[in-house]
Amino acid sequence: MTNYKFGDYVKVEMHRYGAENEMYQAKVINRLRSNTYVNVPITGEGTQRQHPYSREVISIIICGVCETKVIKVQVKDVEGWEFKDENNVS
Repeated sequence: MTNYKFGDYVKVEMHRYGAENEMYQAKVINRLRSNTYVNVPITGEGTQRQHPYSREVISIIICGVCETKVIKVQVKDVEGWEFKDENNVS
């Protein structure tokens, strides 16, 4: 399991109606154990639900969608995202 931390970027699957699901970029805010998180693929508003057991989750902000809403998803449901800054080349 990857040790995501504040500032890392991840890919999370978003459900699309009438088309194939898409991977969206999200920024990691926090990592914790919780039993309240959004099931992936994320549908609609991404409503967090309470589950019977605590899991490793990360708090994320979906880039370009609603950057004021923080949601929690399971760590196992995301993939790492290599963010390359073309403006800061050594």
